Amino acid sequence: MKLKRFFSALLLLALFASQTLYLTALADEGMWPFNNVPRAEIKKKYGFEITDQWLDKVRLASVRFNNGGSGSFVSPNGLVLTNYHIVEDIVNEVSTPEKDLAKEGSLVKTRADEIKAPSLELNQLISIEDVTARVNGAVKPDTTNAEAFKARTAEIAKIEAESRTVEAKLQSAPFVERAPAAVVEEHRRRLNDLIAQLTKLKQAREGLN
Repeated sequence: MKLKRFFSALLLLALFASQTLYLTALADEGMWPFNNVPRAEIKKKYGFEITDQWLDKVRLASVRFNNGGSGSFVSPNGLVLTNYHIVEDIVNEVSTPEKDLAKEGSLVKTRADEIKAPSLELNQLISIEDVTARVNGAVKPDTTNAEAFKARTAEIAKIEAESRTVEAKLQSAPFVERAPAAVVEEHRRRLNDLIAQLTKLKQAREGLN
């Protein structure tokens, strides 16, 4: 299982929902990126002060499964809590004719006994970077759509090359084992930043088609 780096209070949520089902639903919820949370409004209405440390903890506790599902770290050793439907395909994938894990389940006593899921990948949002300047900087003013497409394609190629270099280091066991933890973590942040830049550039490029 590849791990590239939210634990929900499910019981609390269930209790809250059971006591408020009779209320008319209000548009009081919202979805915001971690770097644009309406802190002042939340503090004014609920008296809860959202700090950088709290946001970092929530962000780093959240994971995304490569099939689009989400989950939460619930241990310092990488144990993740999620819903069954998120991992149903994986359970079927690692089942054998002798043991149907969907029916029988699996209980392991040691990490060595854990079942490996080769196709499973978990993504962790390490950092957020505003890449607007790099995206816009790749295109000069008054260029045609064709020229802008070409410029962004070239910038994408550069970022992809940088990503491969950083990813190769992170996949190198000697580097991960010998380099200081802070250096490894910085490489992980850099890789996530590059991926964010690539996504932004590709979206901008597609808009020119």
